[in-house]
Amino acid sequence: MVSATAVVLLGSPTPPLRWPLRKTPPALAPIANRAVLAHQVEALQRLGFERVAVAGDEAQAERVQGVLASANVDPESILYLSLGAISGRIPLAPAASLLSADAPLVLLESAVVPGPDLAEVVEQVRGDPARSAVVTLHTDDDIGPKVRMLAAVIGRPALVALAEADPSAVLSSGGIRETLRSEGLRLFEWAPSRSWLNIERAENLLEANRALLDVIASGDPRAFVKRNDVRGPVILDDTATLDYSTVRGPAIIGAGAFIADSYVGPYTSIGEGVVIEASEVESSIVGANAIIRDLSVRLEDSVIGSGAVVTNDPHVPHALRATVGEDARISLS
Repeated sequence: MVSATAVVLLGSPTPPLRWPLRKTPPALAPIANRAVLAHQVEALQRLGFERVAVAGDEAQAERVQGVLASANVDPESILYLSLGAISGRIPLAPAASLLSADAPLVLLESAVVPGPDLAEVVEQVRGDPARSAVVTLHTDDDIGPKVRMLAAVIGRPALVALAEADPSAVLSSGGIRETLRSEGLRLFEWAPSRSWLNIERAENLLEANRALLDVIASGDPRAFVKRNDVRGPVILDDTATLDYSTVRGPAIIGAGAFIADSYVGPYTSIGEGVVIEASEVESSIVGANAIIRDLSVRLEDSVIGSGAVVTNDPHVPHALRATVGEDARISLS
């Protein structure tokens, strides 16, 4: 049991640039057929946090409850905070006042699934409450070196200072870091283990999907379907249909999915209500109620948004890789 409160930041309801799903922000995107947020909450509960809260705009509260309920997470067990948030920006001072406690406070950034070493950071702050920590990821992208703060762990004295922060400061790892530095409070950085998932782009979605399907594959074998047209660890909903098709795991196929004359390869998540006919799909995420039909090349390393329709054209390409947003309609040529 981790004697601390964890707050998951939902982020802006408007997806960022370079994000493929224009109706779904990263925190609510599907990986292994569950929203990123559900995986965040589950990871924190698995680590034994006493209390878990989600912070975001008031307008997102109902959607968040639905997402958690569909992932079998009791939404009544999760405190939802808005505190007058606008576009995911939550005032820091009132949040710190509300969340002040004897134990450390953990702030988890949007679309970040923590690794087990988060508990070690909490224990270090608990051992010296006068200091706080930020979990910092250093990466490189097309522009150059990049730093992203994944989480903050805040001791009791720091919470008192944050409750009196500048009204313009926002509840985020960056906002907390700058406020603590300006107050002269001690702060240390923690480099996360490789088990943390940081989901900012479509490639991160696919990487996280692979990682979580590997976790599922190492679980209880009784959860996997046993039938001649399925090979390896595959979770197949009882209401899904496989008709003259083959599925190779690790994979997960949601409720009401219909797959006919097709092949579903490893590391693929098929959402509820998806229709796949006369096609091959591998290492991909297919959102709820999407339709894939009559593709003459294999669809791989792709993200297909919910409600999208992907069909073929007589003039086929030599290779295919796609990221398709929700409700899109495309014909390949």
